[in-house]
Amino acid sequence: MSQKLIEALQSLDTQNDDHWTQDGLPRLDVLKNAMGESVSRGDIAAVSKTFNRFNAVIEAEEGEADEQAEQETQPEAETEVKETTTEPPVVTDTEVEGKLSEAAKAEMELSEARIALTEAQKRFKAAQVKADEFRRAKANDQQKIPPHLAIKAFQRSQQAQRAKEVGTAEAFRKLTQGATPEEVAMMKQSLNDIL
Repeated sequence: MSQKLIEALQSLDTQNDDHWTQDGLPRLDVLKNAMGESVSRGDIAAVSKTFNRFNAVIEAEEGEADEQAEQETQPEAETEVKETTTEPPVVTDTEVEGKLSEAAKAEMELSEARIALTEAQKRFKAAQVKADEFRRAKANDQQKIPPHLAIKAFQRSQQAQRAKEVGTAEAFRKLTQGATPEEVAMMKQSLNDIL
């Protein structure tokens, strides 16, 4: 089981969060899927006491190192033996701090975004309340106008609109004076496109 477990541990990806617990230990369910049998923390400790996400190297114990050396010297062994170091790589404080500072930066950005979102929502609600007040005031003002005055105001606006149309038609007639019917039609179409 130990060789199978070592291979399963070595197949874990340090960049894949699904392979590790929050403490940086290998997930037992992932190892079970890779090996096809259950694994305990004790089994992992028997293979390597220091194996984790930040130290993903399995140190060979003395008996295993001798056994591995024998396997490498046998000529009939065609399997390629992976090199293992007896000392785990040293994870420097700067590497750990770098990873922690990146995580802290991400958390800080998330916190700032939440604050900005909350402030934007407050400003939106305040603007909405203010706009609603103006809409209500306008609706109230319109209700205060007596119907006969509203009708007269409407009639005046319609009269002004008709006068504008007559003025526009007269200006167009003067503009097209002496033009051929085709030119008049072309000018009319151009004016309609513009307006």
